[in-house]
Amino acid sequence: MQKVATINVVSGTAGYALPDGFSKLLRFTGALNPQTGVLNTAAGLIPVDASFKERVMVQGAQLVIYPTPAYTMARDLWYAAAYVLDVTNVYADMTDEAAAIVMLKAQALALMLQAHQAAKEGWLYSIGDESVSKVSLPENLRNASKFADAQYLEAVRTYIGQIGLRGDAPGTFSA
Repeated sequence: MQKVATINVVSGTAGYALPDGFSKLLRFTGALNPQTGVLNTAAGLIPVDASFKERVMVQGAQLVIYPTPAYTMARDLWYAAAYVLDVTNVYADMTDEAAAIVMLKAQALALMLQAHQAAKEGWLYSIGDESVSKVSLPENLRNASKFADAQYLEAVRTYIGQIGLRGDAPGTFSA
């Protein structure tokens, strides 16, 4: 899912804590207007050299701006967010549809774990004309896991829809 958070950039500070659930940087709105060569800040317009280029990086759990900002202003951080378990042990942002998709992946993983365990315990015995075999059980479980994983991937494709890229407005950064 996509979320937006406000980062209060402070002059002289390069690193800022990322929001809970941050997964991937999508866009960080910029203060620089490339057409005019000025930073548009709350304190006013600040002219910058034509070679000025601000870089935004994710380092661990921090958003780092280089060079260190010499301005103070609020900027929007657009990011891909993961589901986060809250203090009541609930994934507040997770819809029933998303939960059903997660359960498909959980099913695929559980079946694969069962297949690994069954592979350790596979056996075959015969007494006279009767025989019992648990040798094919791991392969059957692996196949069931692959089927559940294929269902999961199809559900994800359907849920997300078509993915494409588009240009950014001036003064924004996209990953």
